[in-house]
Amino acid sequence: LSSGFNVEYAAGPFSLFFLAEYANIILINTLTTILFLNPSSLNLTPKLFSVTLATKVLLLSSGFL
Repeated sequence: LSSGFNVEYAAGPFSLFFLAEYANIILINTLTTILFLNPSSLNLTPKLFSVTLATKVLLLSSGFL
């Protein structure tokens, strides 16, 4: 029995394939947060912008994983 792309890829490219999938999930969630969820809507200081952005991206990413 074989399972498709698992047969053709060695360990290195196979792990890069899944890392690329996770990077794509994080990228799309970051764009979604910036465009639709507005991380600066709480009128916080600019220092907390990255914390708010990361929190919302992690909450969205947990739904995909």
